[in-house]
Amino acid sequence: METEAGKDAPSLRWRTGGIGCLLPLFVVAVLYFGLFAVRPAMLHDAAQGHGRVAAWLWLAEGMEWGGFNLPVALIAVYLLFETGRYGWRWADEEAARLTPEALIPHASLFMRPMKWSEIAGVRFVQRPQLHAIQPCLEIALRNGRRRLIRGVDNEGGAAERFAAEAMRRIREMGAGSGPA
Repeated sequence: METEAGKDAPSLRWRTGGIGCLLPLFVVAVLYFGLFAVRPAMLHDAAQGHGRVAAWLWLAEGMEWGGFNLPVALIAVYLLFETGRYGWRWADEEAARLTPEALIPHASLFMRPMKWSEIAGVRFVQRPQLHAIQPCLEIALRNGRRRLIRGVDNEGGAAERFAAEAMRRIREMGAGSGPA
């Protein structure tokens, strides 16, 4: 962790290796669904295959409006949105930052900064997701809600040190006993 002068506040990084591997797949998926959205005839050919994707494409095959397949276009737009968020995270690398006033999550998470007086505890957890373990920063709020920042980097115990520093600040502010 760095010193706390402006942008050099203690920060937690994304696990950018995983993001870097997913970005090309997201780009291909955006192109795939985008092409099928604007060329419904190609969608018909793909829907004739076997497997889950073909079965889903078969369901969406007749839902056209003005030359666009709406369900497939919506998926392409959503994937484009997520590709942008992943690219932003990959470029910035900073998942969260600690300032004297608050814990500030990355803007791509659409979470507002959380003042120390609002936070009951912060800890590093590893959550199962599909067939892998996903490293997360869990933030317990005083109102009983929890916020998760998924995909953080814990190389060398970085996320654990970040959580410990956040807990120190919470205790300094005279609050918090940690998440349950």
